[in-house]
Amino acid sequence: MTTAQIIGYDKELNEINNQLLDIAHKLNAHFDMDESSFAIMKIKQATFDIHKIRVKLINSIKDGIQQD
Repeated sequence: MTTAQIIGYDKELNEINNQLLDIAHKLNAHFDMDESSFAIMKIKQATFDIHKIRVKLINSIKDGIQQD
């Protein structure tokens, strides 16, 4: 995987992450906490998982630079 591909994936994941957070805020605003809490919890878990993937992608770039 090239650095450009990794950066592209990272940008896409960041956009998805932002969309998920926006959805969580909308759910929170339109429903009471009992109705939306499970969905918000799942969204937060997904955003955390996306963050972990992004860290791995960035670390792979760093590892590639150090090997060059």
